[in-house]
Amino acid sequence: MVLAERYCMQCGAACVSTEPVCGVCGASLKITLPLHAENENPFPQICLPEPLPADHLLANRYRIVRRVGGGGFGAVYKAQDTREGRRVAIKEISLSGLTPQQMIEATGSFNREVELLSSLHHRGIPCLYEHLTDSEHWYLVMEFIAGETLEEHLARTTDGRLPLEQALQIGTQVCDVLEYLHSRQPSIIFRDLKPANLMVLPDQRVSIIDFGVARRYAPGKPKDTTAFGSPGYAAPEQYGRAQTTSQTDIYSLGALLHQVLSGQDPSLNPFRFPPLRIYDRALSVELERLIAQMLETDMERRPASAAEVRRRMQAITASRIVTHRRKVTTTDAARRPQSPLASAAALARAFSTVGVTVYIYRGHDSAVHALAWAPDGHSIISSDDGRITSIWNPFHTSPPRILPTNGGHAFPVNDLAWAPNGHMLATASDDQTVRLWHLDTWPPRWQILVLLLGFRSSIYEGHLTAVNALSWAPNGTMLASAEERSAVHVWDASTRKRLLAYHGHSDVVEDVAWAPDGLRLASSSIDHTVRVWSAADGKGLWHWRTKGGAIVHTLVWSPDARYLACGVSNGQVHVCDVLQERQIFIYHGHKDAVSCVDWSPDGQRIASASFDGTVHLWHAPDGKEAFVYRSHQDSVLSVAWSPDGQHIASADREGVVHVWKTA
Repeated sequence: MVLAERYCMQCGAACVSTEPVCGVCGASLKITLPLHAENENPFPQICLPEPLPADHLLANRYRIVRRVGGGGFGAVYKAQDTREGRRVAIKEISLSGLTPQQMIEATGSFNREVELLSSLHHRGIPCLYEHLTDSEHWYLVMEFIAGETLEEHLARTTDGRLPLEQALQIGTQVCDVLEYLHSRQPSIIFRDLKPANLMVLPDQRVSIIDFGVARRYAPGKPKDTTAFGSPGYAAPEQYGRAQTTSQTDIYSLGALLHQVLSGQDPSLNPFRFPPLRIYDRALSVELERLIAQMLETDMERRPASAAEVRRRMQAITASRIVTHRRKVTTTDAARRPQSPLASAAALARAFSTVGVTVYIYRGHDSAVHALAWAPDGHSIISSDDGRITSIWNPFHTSPPRILPTNGGHAFPVNDLAWAPNGHMLATASDDQTVRLWHLDTWPPRWQILVLLLGFRSSIYEGHLTAVNALSWAPNGTMLASAEERSAVHVWDASTRKRLLAYHGHSDVVEDVAWAPDGLRLASSSIDHTVRVWSAADGKGLWHWRTKGGAIVHTLVWSPDARYLACGVSNGQVHVCDVLQERQIFIYHGHKDAVSCVDWSPDGQRIASASFDGTVHLWHAPDGKEAFVYRSHQDSVLSVAWSPDGQHIASADREGVVHVWKTA
């Protein structure tokens, strides 16, 4: 709730309205201004209409499912787009019963959100599909974000706190969104960063919602026209002291991080942030200093940018101060009692080289989500959250080739893949593009220049949102690429012309895989389905729905194109027989969500990576003779077999890539 107190323009402290001076800094209170949060304006007496009933068809297109939220001048509904077959969120602004001043407030909020969201394309920001009006309402039709607000998530905890690792993950993701907003021309200042405006998705990704009070930075302007924000999270300058800048959002992020690590709600005592280590002595001094600097009253003393905050948080994560991280050492295995009646197979495994690490690549400073072996098996390409892409040889001492700009992408690479013939490399990014690098006409010593300078590259720009995954057709002439807007595009690699768009999913598509026979594709989505469809015309052939709200993050075909292995958020791997259209086996070996799966080239084994920090190597399709690789010190995000099946490359959240033997 917004308090009725006046706020000091000098230090921003909340003060009793009857006092003539600020009790904190002694400044005069005669010229203070109230701060109004976006959902509690200075004219709160609004008579809202009855909510839209379930099954109501809005604009002859959007079928209302239910009301999911509200505030300000209207409500938010979950709805089904009957034309596109996708879930949407509809934000309703009611005009009935508003005073002239309330109409100004509602108009400003609506226009700001339409103007800003129409120009923004980032995986951490909901897409605006369209806006509608009638005589008494305005509507924003947006991407539906499946999940819960951080505020709701905190309410379910026992002490209002998050584990350190989760807090750092959220902070890093928010920094990525803020970097994007602040890099627009002119910069966009969000101005209302708080737990209620952060959505936490089932896969732990974060999305910022509600741009009703965001604004573009106006160079030379002394202060904002209207003071907006939420007490406790709003920086002092938001109370009318100065114009809000990118440092304003950094302050709000600092307040949010302080809350999730201390359990103290800043809205109850604005501008009072005791040292974090009072609440948890295990927290590092570096983290305490960073958040304290973010919360400086003087804007000039805060970190210079969200990029700086992100780098410092990644450095803190890399320093292994996450004390709850599960560490498994070889001494643990040595302490386990051994059976004196070991079988011959067990003795054979004891002398096996399975799991022997042959190379560790430490060229990344942040999480590696994508890696791939070159078809000749001589090199690996890997890309991280810090926008660094590396090409390196695990079997040769030559230095890695570092591409600091992700090979031309404006944002991090989400997926990458070599063409089957090795002559092209495809990279998919949050910048809504797929870039193709043509390597066939250049000698090996010049290929680094090809990637770095953009020679012989081409771009597919058919997507409207971030591209999450891609897959080559077995003959190397086409690609399938999946975007966050619930669509998969199939397009020609030489002409970059779209051949078909598959819209069978109703929500974000997580992964796509082309069957080795070239006839079918499989895709998974956070709509809890896996769908198999024709590569020729997009016709649906078979689908499978998970139970209990689980999501398939990753999938892979068997080399004979008969089976699918699907990695699920509940830690399971489901093996399905596509020809018989049934599930035949569930692997239960992991203790956390499965992030990546890959099938061995000979079709005999499956490698599954998990947030539990392990890679499991097991017999397909019955899960027997499982080997567990435990050498990673953090969540494993990507795994890939070498073309000859003799090695596996696996990458983790710390940015470390391990190459190890499979036989």
